[in-house]
Amino acid sequence: MTYRIIPKTPYSGLQHGVYIEENHMGYRYDSARDLNGAVWFLGCSYVYGEGLEVEETCADLVERATGRTVINLGRMGASPEFVCSLLEMLLAQDLKPSHVVIAWPNVNRYWYRHDPEFLGPWMFDTHPIYADAAQANLIAEVSHARINQTLAELRYRAIPVVEFRYDTPWHHWRTAREIPSFDRVDLARDGIHPGTETNRTAALWVTSQLKD
Repeated sequence: MTYRIIPKTPYSGLQHGVYIEENHMGYRYDSARDLNGAVWFLGCSYVYGEGLEVEETCADLVERATGRTVINLGRMGASPEFVCSLLEMLLAQDLKPSHVVIAWPNVNRYWYRHDPEFLGPWMFDTHPIYADAAQANLIAEVSHARINQTLAELRYRAIPVVEFRYDTPWHHWRTAREIPSFDRVDLARDGIHPGTETNRTAALWVTSQLKD
């Protein structure tokens, strides 16, 4: 299946007292920026920077610390499936990043509702399924398989990958790979998402991992 983003109207306005600008793809970066050779930073609303000014987001902090172009590809409500599908779509356009940074969303979050306003033929639902443990475990296993497939493709293309998580790992995150976790030491203005200090800590570690 070929994935594509359906253009939308760029958005700007206040959310939680923070000025937000989104491009025609729903992301917080200038569409004029070249994705080729840039650092792609993927994840959910934690990467998007819900409740944060753009300069407080982890992606922006890493850009200023490294002098590299960092593209914030965080999307509110994103699942591991979303992250993997987005990477697949971008790579299919013959785009190649210098590095891929992924702050993995929870592995038992899965989207299954089609959203024609934002994306093409992807299956989505913005509500994670946690109530049924057996179903949640199945979703987690599917997510792990998809993650491993995507990481194998990035290795094949010789694209360096930096992985981490926000918050202490959920019990559904079972993997042979040990990746860092950054707990929320403060909160964004919405009172839920990671705050400036949390992002500074994560950005410092990500910066140390971005090697040529």
